[in-house]
Amino acid sequence: MQFKRQEGFRYAFTPPIKGTFQLVKQNDKLLTIKPGAADILDLSPNGLRFSAGLDIPVNEANWETVATFTLNEVPLSLTGTIVWKKRSAAGFHYGMECENNDQTQERIVLEMKQYIKSS
Repeated sequence: MQFKRQEGFRYAFTPPIKGTFQLVKQNDKLLTIKPGAADILDLSPNGLRFSAGLDIPVNEANWETVATFTLNEVPLSLTGTIVWKKRSAAGFHYGMECENNDQTQERIVLEMKQYIKSS
């Protein structure tokens, strides 16, 4: 599979990757909420989609979130904002727009390429 550096793409994980998410800010107010279980459903250099059982009221607040998971035995911790929510059979799916710098985006692309090759 070939990738162009400037071209956006998203990779769906089948099965999903186990991870956690933690709500760290609500409208710029720091929170002390414990991490919850999440399934990472897909990933791109600029964001991800995860599934969780918690019903987060995304239309009522701006939620800064940290998603943590392991890809190719490399721990990743991505910070971003939840931008959408959809109900699913097992809970809710959330779209998270990440605040990744160029170095983090390149690392994600590299790890995704390695993951795809090993799959």
